[in-house]
Amino acid sequence: MENLPERAQRMTDELVGANRGTRHGDLVCPLSIAIICDLLGVPGRYRENVREWSLVIDSADDTDGSKVREATAVPELLVTEVSKPSVRRRG
Repeated sequence: MENLPERAQRMTDELVGANRGTRHGDLVCPLSIAIICDLLGVPGRYRENVREWSLVIDSADDTDGSKVREATAVPELLVTEVSKPSVRRRG
């Protein structure tokens, strides 16, 4: 956690650099996802999965539960990935 401000600044700089011409407000969700994934040790390649999963969980339009069931594979995949000994925890 002690390096969090520096890591968050690096991620912010990377997102802003990769998204020139984008309104900075549009970077709030990607930055939040990047920081949460970093804190949890989730590899960057799964950020889009985490974003999609969070949108499904936050969705009120899932009356039959199908979207949540479909999204269940994402956290299972993340738990498997993060549990691997090769994934180095930061902090």
